[in-house]
Amino acid sequence: MTRTPLTAIGLAAVLALGSTGTALATEAWPTRPLQLIVGDAPGGSIDTVARLVSEGVAARLGQPVVVENRPGASGMIASSQVMRAKPDGYTALFSVTGLVMNPILFPQQATYDVQRDFKPVAIATESPMLLVVNDQVKAESLDKLIAEAKANPGKLSYGSIGQGSPTHIYSAIFGRDADMDWLHVPYQGGGPVMQALLGNQVQAAFLTYGITRPHIESGRLRAMAVTGPDRLVSNDRIPTFVESGFPSFKHSGWMGYFMPAGTPDDRVEAFARAVHEAVQEPKLRDQLRQMGLEGDGSGPQALAETVARDKVRWGDWIANLGIPIN
Repeated sequence: MTRTPLTAIGLAAVLALGSTGTALATEAWPTRPLQLIVGDAPGGSIDTVARLVSEGVAARLGQPVVVENRPGASGMIASSQVMRAKPDGYTALFSVTGLVMNPILFPQQATYDVQRDFKPVAIATESPMLLVVNDQVKAESLDKLIAEAKANPGKLSYGSIGQGSPTHIYSAIFGRDADMDWLHVPYQGGGPVMQALLGNQVQAAFLTYGITRPHIESGRLRAMAVTGPDRLVSNDRIPTFVESGFPSFKHSGWMGYFMPAGTPDDRVEAFARAVHEAVQEPKLRDQLRQMGLEGDGSGPQALAETVARDKVRWGDWIANLGIPIN
């Protein structure tokens, strides 16, 4: 293979980048507030977890972590902002599995490559979902919901946090496995989905336990099943999909932190340590469990491996489900 020699200008640019990275790595950090970009609307489940975990991170780093909500486009607005940010450790992204899925679903809009353009920092939580229905739905169990949907094809609608989002994919997988026809209605974040669900603009949705719990307890929502391999620690009355007759339906997503490519390793590692310590703290661990989540705290290597695995897994699902690629 022929190698093109570096020009004088190219060599100078490489040296400049190297010296900048070295300078950043030797500076004290952090000395000012950090900015956390969240691709979910305020009040949504992702936003809520981001704020809870980041309070613990801020306490350990000694600087505030300021959350900026940039919902829309299945999280691509938020991810694009962070990808273009200065890689100095002061800007991070709080995202979910959709970060991996978007380049597969939206190759024209999602022009980033997760493994090239971002540095994985830490997994905050493992995140199973619940399938919930509102109180206008008569079905009181998963099998009765399926029967109701089959008796009225196309009448039952479900909300998601965006076209191609994990909540959309879970719904499509379940609809295929249950051989039922239901209507997809995308929204910009978990908060708007919840409003639509309570207002009966949609009848069902896959959401986290945290955002649905008050409404399950009040009777306005009914939990059909949980996607994870086990029942929730905080509510073991809700059956799993496996127990309900869907042995292959045991999916659990994640929520995690990323920084722009080029961020110094020592800053990434310091942030990752803060996340790990935060989610191990008993009070936060219990708060997360009340939301149906398990604190994780795994660092850059584990998140990198998770991203690589999900890139293959979600790519296969999207192809097999025939979800439109834009």
